[in-house]
Amino acid sequence: MIECRGTAALEVELTNSLCLAAGPIVRLHRAPTSDESLSISLDHLTTRGDCAVLECRYAHLDNSLGTITISATDSALDTNPRGGLLILAGVQHPDRLLSAIAWNGQGSLVPPHTAVALWRQGARKQQTLSEDELAVAGLVRSDVEFAGNADGPASASRLTRWQVPLRSDEPPGANTNSLYLPPIPPTE
Repeated sequence: MIECRGTAALEVELTNSLCLAAGPIVRLHRAPTSDESLSISLDHLTTRGDCAVLECRYAHLDNSLGTITISATDSALDTNPRGGLLILAGVQHPDRLLSAIAWNGQGSLVPPHTAVALWRQGARKQQTLSEDELAVAGLVRSDVEFAGNADGPASASRLTRWQVPLRSDEPPGANTNSLYLPPIPPTE
């Protein structure tokens, strides 16, 4: 996870990566201003569990918001059914922040249970935002099936089934044959 508290433009690139319940991938502790653009590029990424792509916490939304560009190419974005790909956390409705986001999802799959955007107004109050409020070009809804459970080896997160035609015969998401997942130490 990348925690961003700074005041500069930020570019994040992930290629052939597997994120397992470690999200969000990027967390902003305030909405970016006009000189603080954010670019997130995801290529052949697989997310499983409670792993949002972006969480933006904000106390208020300035008049001049910075742009947020997200590009997800040939990725499999599967989150917890109570989670979402984008989490906006603040008291004020995030409509202005949503208008500052441009998202392209070419060849990427999202299961039907995954919300594109959630608005968290407090510790317990959460609302799924309408997909009309944030258009994601090229993002496809499809049930997906993985080779195994997310707590297994990296090869268990290989996508084995989906229900829509894609632009390539190769499955979206990470090529798990080339990934190394360090063992998780036992808890006491």
